[in-house]
Amino acid sequence: MIIRQAKLLDADSIGQLIYEFYEESLSAYDLGFESDAVKQTIKQIISSNIAFVSEESERISGVIAGVINSSIFDYRQTVAYELIWFVSKPYRRGRAGMMLLKKFEQHCENMGASKIVMKHMENLNASDMNQLYERKKYKLMELEYIKNIKVAV
Repeated sequence: MIIRQAKLLDADSIGQLIYEFYEESLSAYDLGFESDAVKQTIKQIISSNIAFVSEESERISGVIAGVINSSIFDYRQTVAYELIWFVSKPYRRGRAGMMLLKKFEQHCENMGASKIVMKHMENLNASDMNQLYERKKYKLMELEYIKNIKVAV
């Protein structure tokens, strides 16, 4: 298995992973999935050079990506925000997830980030993810809630 920077040629494979993530987690929250929007977002993320994939037997098995911005509270502080971190189910008990996280952390540090904000879905291995983040010295910072306020068209 290798961990490498994502390329535009990976967009379709990453899109399949994101759809798998959507089906496994986000669909439970009545969020839509629009393929063209996802493809455009993937291309933007890949172009930002803060996207990495795990590749096993010439198949992309996982992805991690994020953005780096100045803190809205202190422009002198640069913070990396994870946008997605997902490994396909058949590869979760291997090393892909941890290797992706390590690569992401190293890259963000090299890009000047002083902090990294990670997240996880409440309905996708939440207990395991909480333990992992605590073990990796992350602190719980915020919880998010979602509410339907308008019927989707």
